[in-house]
Amino acid sequence: MNWKIILASIFLILGLATILITAFLMLDTPPKQSIEESPQVLFPTSGVFEGMDSTGRLTLTGESGEPIAVKDFIRNGETVTDTVNPGSFVLAGSVGYCLEDGSCPEGANTDNFSITYNNEIQSFNIVLLAEPLRRSREASERFLIERLGLSKEDLCRLNYNLGVPYFVNEQFAGQNLRFSFCKDAIVLP
Repeated sequence: MNWKIILASIFLILGLATILITAFLMLDTPPKQSIEESPQVLFPTSGVFEGMDSTGRLTLTGESGEPIAVKDFIRNGETVTDTVNPGSFVLAGSVGYCLEDGSCPEGANTDNFSITYNNEIQSFNIVLLAEPLRRSREASERFLIERLGLSKEDLCRLNYNLGVPYFVNEQFAGQNLRFSFCKDAIVLP
């Protein structure tokens, strides 16, 4: 089999997995509060990313609705806009497809995981792409702790899904593995 076909198939599967996981999160995520309901949020000035305060930190809505202040990971020089999916950003790895101009949107260079962020639902999607899964998950955790400037406890409060595609590991595919240090994490070998 031609390596280009194999590579294209892998990117297609990753893209589909990302879409399915995002769709699942959209169905399972409480609606965002309107601006009138959340006076604690500082309003951005013209040209500033929604939710950014005057210190350059972003305020995200956590899994249970609480605000979480993070470093500006959108304009850090590594994160790229996912031009095919408005409001989505690639923090690490590839989105799994290339554009007509031949460019392939990629965030920070990594082979063992990919991380995307959907601003619409304020959720991170972490996909483990290499065995051993435990090491890939730990690498993604270190990456997010550094890029977001959060503690492990605060990382657990984020709205996120951490999964693995079927072609990487059949046993753990389709599950939200969670971060290793969170109370509801799935133990990986």
